[in-house]
Amino acid sequence: MTMCVVQLVQTQESAVVGRLSLRFVQQLHAHAAFPRVLCELAGEYDVTLFMAPLLTSLAHHALGDAEAMQLLSALVPLLPAKYAGVLCEQLVREYVARGDSDNLNAVLELLQLRYGQQLEDAISACAEGADESVHRLLYQLKMRGSQAGASRVLPLQETATTLYLSISHVDPGMRLVAASALRDIVSGKNREFSLTTEDAGDLLLSRLEHEDDQRVMEIILELPLADYLPAAKLVPALVSLIDRGRLPIEPLSDAIVARLLEADASTDELQAQIVEAAFPFVLQFAGTQAVTRALAGRVKKGGKGAAGWLAGIGKCAGAASEPSKYNKRAVAALGAGLVKQWVQLADAQSGIWMAQLRRAGSLAARTAAIAVGVQAVAQLAASKDASRAVAAASAVLAAALGVLSASSSDGLAAVTEAVASTTADGAQWEQLLGALSSGSADAACAAVAAGSVAAVLNTLATAVELQPNQWFAAAPATLGDAEQAYRALLRTTFASIVARAGGQTGADGVLAGQLLRRCVGGDWAQFLASVWLSEAAAAGVRARALLAFRALASAQASATADYQTVLPAIVAVLGDSDAQVRAAGAACVKQLKQTYPHAPAKNAEQDIYLYDAFYGATSDRLQYLPLAVVVRLVAQLAAHADSMAADAGALAVELGSILSRGAGSQSAGGKHSRLNGQTRASAVTFMVSHVAAADGVVPQLQTRLLEALGAVGAEEMQAQLLPLLVAHVERLKARAAPQAGSAEDRLVRAQFGACYSASSAGRVERAPEAWATFLEYAAGAAAAPDAWGAAEEAQAYVQQLAFERLASGFGDALGPAALAQVTESLIDVAMRGNAYARAGGVGLRDVFARVRLDAAAAADQISAIAGRLAAGGERRRKRARAAGGGDEVAEVATLLECVQGAEMGSSPALVPALAALLAALVGDAAQSGAQAYVLQLVLAMLTRVFD
Repeated sequence: MTMCVVQLVQTQESAVVGRLSLRFVQQLHAHAAFPRVLCELAGEYDVTLFMAPLLTSLAHHALGDAEAMQLLSALVPLLPAKYAGVLCEQLVREYVARGDSDNLNAVLELLQLRYGQQLEDAISACAEGADESVHRLLYQLKMRGSQAGASRVLPLQETATTLYLSISHVDPGMRLVAASALRDIVSGKNREFSLTTEDAGDLLLSRLEHEDDQRVMEIILELPLADYLPAAKLVPALVSLIDRGRLPIEPLSDAIVARLLEADASTDELQAQIVEAAFPFVLQFAGTQAVTRALAGRVKKGGKGAAGWLAGIGKCAGAASEPSKYNKRAVAALGAGLVKQWVQLADAQSGIWMAQLRRAGSLAARTAAIAVGVQAVAQLAASKDASRAVAAASAVLAAALGVLSASSSDGLAAVTEAVASTTADGAQWEQLLGALSSGSADAACAAVAAGSVAAVLNTLATAVELQPNQWFAAAPATLGDAEQAYRALLRTTFASIVARAGGQTGADGVLAGQLLRRCVGGDWAQFLASVWLSEAAAAGVRARALLAFRALASAQASATADYQTVLPAIVAVLGDSDAQVRAAGAACVKQLKQTYPHAPAKNAEQDIYLYDAFYGATSDRLQYLPLAVVVRLVAQLAAHADSMAADAGALAVELGSILSRGAGSQSAGGKHSRLNGQTRASAVTFMVSHVAAADGVVPQLQTRLLEALGAVGAEEMQAQLLPLLVAHVERLKARAAPQAGSAEDRLVRAQFGACYSASSAGRVERAPEAWATFLEYAAGAAAAPDAWGAAEEAQAYVQQLAFERLASGFGDALGPAALAQVTESLIDVAMRGNAYARAGGVGLRDVFARVRLDAAAAADQISAIAGRLAAGGERRRKRARAAGGGDEVAEVATLLECVQGAEMGSSPALVPALAALLAALVGDAAQSGAQAYVLQLVLAMLTRVFD
């Protein structure tokens, strides 16, 4: 496009670019590359016939046209020198002809910067032969050019160019001369020239942001920068100087912190920026001791930037020569300042600290903030402010674990078992902080981060009292806010420790062990079970929790240790969808086999873990096993552990085999390891009692155990599980049905499956309460769907679950009498029209189609309707409808639709009833459309029977 425009203009006779043509060229300026491409063409080819008219027109219009001025400003820095004279001559003529302009200063500054001689020549040429008034105008123009942007035109004899060009020159020697000249001008030593505050500030800022020569920077930092630059520009520039590492900081440290603390920190934002710049140096790290000492000394002397956060550093200046003592005192002083200023976690001062905790790119700043946070937690705990201590601890632990997760294996090797004993005021803490000033920064910071985790955990262990045995608490509202927050913090901290990508390290083991021993204490197994049963926890975290149980169970093994209360929680994860979780669960089972004695005495002493408190208040529902039975059960589970670890679906099969009569593995440990009838019944009762105890406390454990016990079908299960199902359904009626696929939906389905399975059908129909409950659930809601509330929605939901049980084998396993009752109930549901089929669920017609229902019961109902039709006729039906009664024709149509698709639809037992119905319909002279439809159904069914 640019070349086309050039070619077009050069072929025209006119030597002037008109106003409309100029507008078109200005539109091309919308493309950012246009000035560059045009000037490259002008430099490579002879396009004088285009450039001369264009520049002349631009000069003519630029003094009063902003768009023309923008294009001219973009062209001047790139313009080849051979065209500069034309432009200068035209601008001078325009000035003489039109006088002053607002855009003139900018044009002169650009021209003086690159084409000072051409501009001087143009002024001289215009002055020749001119009258006195023109001479005065040209003199004013010349003086204005020397004043506009003085730094740009101020000559330096040593560099033979201007101050502006010299101080930005590529040669550091030129920049050094310019910086010295700038220092002389600013200090008043050179009185021949002067600079405005704004011009001086611009030059200083350009060096702060871009200078990479130490000698030049030393001169710049000698100057009172705060006098020439506002804090909003000065502080970010110093932050950039520190963070980007363009220069070695040590030789410049005193000057840097001096200029930093001179900045006016009158706003929270500027205070935060000053802290951001200084925070990497509040502690003595290897290679930055000089900066830290300079910072402490300068803060001690005072300064605008010393207020607030940094004030505590000045108190430690006397110990600056001893890194370990200085670092310990510094974090204590800063921690005290944080606590003093702390109103709430989101306020300005704590916000500054939080920003340093999360600061990317500065390990020193994050480590310092972590160490300060350790002291803040300790001081908050000492003042009995447990809630705020936990809140601060949460931030510290997250940051410290983040440092550890990013540390190298060499860095983590510095974390030894001794770190676990770190406290906020102990010798170990001072030693860790002192190590920051020497050796590997990665290793030292990793050690401080690990020590910070240990110190915070040790502080909180005494600051917040945990009620015992509450990791499965059914009523967390009974816990205080601080305790609830502390428990949540321990869970997330444990998860963060064990979730390291790339495998566990010695540091992770040290910290996880410290958390369990110091904070959780005797509830360690309950705590770990709450982690591995959590559906919110990642698979890797759940697996690590199981492996931690295995390690601790092995370490604390004794002749009387009995972890039978934990056993069902381990069994539950053997059906987990994740292979690593199943493998960890299998390893726990095998460890328990080694923990228990091989052949315990009949009345051997048992020390059952949390035997009366594992599930909290519901623990009184638990049934316990004698040690000999536990040993046998664990041996059987261990014998099948590998197959369960390999396949998530193997748990129900293997557990059914172990707990069913006459089953079990002989290879699990000899004749004493196999479950007999009595021990099998005890084991089933034991497992089911955990389902009952977990009700409302650990619903995910309930669900998994019920799914695992589905193949057992033991009589002992029915009596204990049915009350749980009934109670759960009653709760649903008060709050409506759960969402499909939710955790509660899965639990209710598991309860139904355990109570009404194919293997338990015979026992259910012999148990009046269980059978009556099932029929009640299958009946559904009595009201019409448009009048349903929460209770009716729950009844419809439960009805669908009953239908699912009937269609999944339970119905076919029922005896004739029970099947007849079910058939009558389903026919009643069909005729009432209140079967609620949820999306994707089993509907009423599905049950008729899948279950072998009783044809005689259907025939009786059809015969009864036929009798009423024959006796009452159409007038009776009208009266019934007017009185709110049912319509026999509609009812029998619905019934026949269901029966027609069922297996019993071809049963000869239906023939007499269908014949009676046929006679009643044919004998009605006033036959309706509905009756005609029913007649077709009857004929179709009779045809099916006789075919």
